[in-house]
Amino acid sequence: LDGPQEVQDINRCFKNGKSSFDFVYSRLQTLKEKENKITVVATFDKNSIEYLPFSYSFLMNEQVPF
Repeated sequence: LDGPQEVQDINRCFKNGKSSFDFVYSRLQTLKEKENKITVVATFDKNSIEYLPFSYSFLMNEQVPF
């Protein structure tokens, strides 16, 4: 999960062009309910680096360590 939907969709849409955010986010919520400790890896490149502060805030608000 790279961050909120706008950021996730920059590089991580499905092959058919649809957003992967809802799919990934729902599974993240399930993991948070079932697991004691989870972390995510967020990837940024030249197309998404400007959103790093936005993604950081999103992940912190979601209480997801990265």
